[in-house]
Amino acid sequence: DLHLSIRRQRQMCIRDRNLPDASDFSDSDLDAFVATQKDMAGIQKKYSQKLQANQDKPKKAMEVQQEAQQKMVEAVQDNGLELEKYNQIVRLAQYDADFRASLQAKL
Repeated sequence: DLHLSIRRQRQMCIRDRNLPDASDFSDSDLDAFVATQKDMAGIQKKYSQKLQANQDKPKKAMEVQQEAQQKMVEAVQDNGLELEKYNQIVRLAQYDADFRASLQAKL
């Protein structure tokens, strides 16, 4: 069956990249990830405006960027995820279209 063959190839590619399997994540992990993504959108919007306002002040812009990164880390942790697990979900979503679609459906 061609569909099965394509799926098997995709799974092999995912394993080759040393990525986790979608089954490694619980529903609560994925719900926390989705909540974090929603928080991230707000953080990115807020801080992109601050960055634009400071684009002619490199030192201040760097401080704003560092603050934004800290807020993103806090968003991950505040939603009950470890940073490593959050990053694993992001990486898997980049390479696995089915997994990415399931996350987008939750958003």
